[in-house]
Amino acid sequence: MAHDAAALAALATDRDGYVYDRIGTGASTRLPDPTGYTTARALHDLEAVRARTGAPRVVLVGHSWGARFVVAYAQEHPDHVAALILTAPDNLPLEGADVPPGNLTTRLDAWELTREYLRLLRPRNLFA
Repeated sequence: MAHDAAALAALATDRDGYVYDRIGTGASTRLPDPTGYTTARALHDLEAVRARTGAPRVVLVGHSWGARFVVAYAQEHPDHVAALILTAPDNLPLEGADVPPGNLTTRLDAWELTREYLRLLRPRNLFA
């Protein structure tokens, strides 16, 4: 996500911003054993980044699969999280439970489903 650093920098008007590649992704190193890629490892590494910055509380941006990790981090370290920004999140494990696979729209009643489809008719800008 280093290519997004310039766009995210505009949000860092009153704070420092850091972009890092989770172990095994982007420009980070790869683990010799693929079983080492766990949520626990990702949370440990994210906590190490937070501690290294010296920030008592952070605003975390989680994009796509990364949203899963920042939500899990917020659940494990709520005292270190000021806010979460989730973009294009995957199925998120809430309250420690994975979302069962399948069409999530089946959980919405007719009014909720219509409201969500109507929201898709308006284009929205993420950055101005």
